[in-house]
Amino acid sequence: MKRLLTSLIAAALCLGSLPLAAQVYKSAPVSVSQETVRKDGKVYYAHKVLDHQTLFSISRAYDVSYQDIVDANPDLDLTRGQIQIGQILMIPQKEAKAAGTDTPAPQASPAATVKTPAQQPATAPAAAPEEDYTIYTAKWYEDLNMIAAKFNLSKETLMAYNGLTSDKIEKRQKLRIPNRPGSVAPAVASTKQPAGSEATAPAVTPALPEESAPATVEEPVVQAAVPEETESPSTSSFWDLFRKKKSSDKISVAVILPFNAKGQVSHSAFDLYSGMLLAVRDLAKSGIQADLKVIDNKNAATPVTDAQLSDCDLVIGPITPEDLESVLDRCPHATAVVSPLDPKAISLTAAYPNLIQAPSPASAQNLDIVHWIQDDFLTGDKVLLIKEKENAATSVAEYLAASGLQYETVVLSAGEARSCAERIRLLLPARGTAHIVVASERETFFNDVVRNLNLLSVKGHELILYGPSKVRTFDMVEVENLHRVNAHLSCSYFIDYENPRIKDFLLSYRALFGAEPTQFSYQGYDIASYFIRNFATPERERERMTRLEDRKYRGLQSDFLLTDTYGGGNVNQAVRRVVYRNDYSIDLLNQ
Repeated sequence: MKRLLTSLIAAALCLGSLPLAAQVYKSAPVSVSQETVRKDGKVYYAHKVLDHQTLFSISRAYDVSYQDIVDANPDLDLTRGQIQIGQILMIPQKEAKAAGTDTPAPQASPAATVKTPAQQPATAPAAAPEEDYTIYTAKWYEDLNMIAAKFNLSKETLMAYNGLTSDKIEKRQKLRIPNRPGSVAPAVASTKQPAGSEATAPAVTPALPEESAPATVEEPVVQAAVPEETESPSTSSFWDLFRKKKSSDKISVAVILPFNAKGQVSHSAFDLYSGMLLAVRDLAKSGIQADLKVIDNKNAATPVTDAQLSDCDLVIGPITPEDLESVLDRCPHATAVVSPLDPKAISLTAAYPNLIQAPSPASAQNLDIVHWIQDDFLTGDKVLLIKEKENAATSVAEYLAASGLQYETVVLSAGEARSCAERIRLLLPARGTAHIVVASERETFFNDVVRNLNLLSVKGHELILYGPSKVRTFDMVEVENLHRVNAHLSCSYFIDYENPRIKDFLLSYRALFGAEPTQFSYQGYDIASYFIRNFATPERERERMTRLEDRKYRGLQSDFLLTDTYGGGNVNQAVRRVVYRNDYSIDLLNQ
């Protein structure tokens, strides 16, 4: 109904000849916001959409055109006039007219006037000074729990600060993030979600295992301040510095790898570099030029000068967190550093805003497992969580517990796992599918459970086993059993050898190097292709930022979808969904 009403309004705007009596929808009064935001040198009002407000009524209140609002909010797709309650719209502030003109800049209506403490009702929202908060746009995969954890806040604080009465948020919704949580009073919880809006996935706790729990936030205190220029986390890191620094169309890349680690040749480093060379050659064919400067950090030493790092636009490597930290301490913030292999390097992203973690962490896989179950779940299905009694459960159990899904838990000792088929059978649904998660990283336990699940599958029970990419490294687990239990694995890496791009890469790699590519070769190609391409056009900085943050890039064996940690670096959250079919085929699902 709401979509229909919005369409009618948009049609009325286009026709321009409908009489007032023909309008079946009456918009609510619009008060000009007291909050302003400076972006790209321009000042905008930060207007929160309330119930029954329309783009037309908002544009009239601010004395700007409908198209002005659309152009000022390119990330919200307002071309069809669709807005959501609780959205924050950037409204361009008109410049004051010269004396004698008859159209002054918009003035706040009486309803928007800020009262003194003596006049202010106890329930009125306190306007947060601009310097005390940052506008953040929610990514398509984020829920309120994820955003709160990213900024080290509690979900309740974030809801109160934005006046939310529900923890459900819209895709691309703008939220106010307090820079100093204890300094500004939150908005009154007056915003409600639109009736009839599509249901969003249950909230899932996103905190990475390496990250600390959100800090306790004290009760906010109202504090007056003069608004100052504030930028969102996505534009306040090294991206702006890089844009100011870059002056050449040719990107300079330092490749720091241990080619001769501890006196021995590192074949993995050479394979990684070989993939990069092939990527640079292919990029050159499309007009993107890159200059690779190779540095061998043998014996855990990095023989690179500060001047060399300063002259580079992009650094790929080193591999270990220790070596990465050594380079980051000397590297200007305007130079991006890509961690190419070690997942443990994610711990450094909190301290270094120019660090990009290329391998997706285990937390991204566990989160995707829960989302995948939500995607597959049908009426009559059941979710089973199988935990190991002797060892602490993996973080996937924590994500599942926070998801809102109903599930039953089976706790098994190592001995019980060897013959657990009957215990599991008693919990299987009568007609639906059992979605099963084994919360253990111990190979023997996992293998015993999978063998018993295989027995149940042979007897006709519908099963789907969900797991992370680590499952593929378990030597004890028979591949046949993974096929019989219809294994669904969320993986950081996977190569589909039927893909024409893979076949072309194989032929090119063999022709250039006279050898077969390894997983390191594919990783080098994907990293160089993605990051060099995105860094090579500084004059299109904003467009590159959009590509890096909001669009999933599909490589040969890895995908990239970067998210920024507040005040820190970027982490790749992309995973690949791999399905082991009963006919012994393996499918890489398109996402």
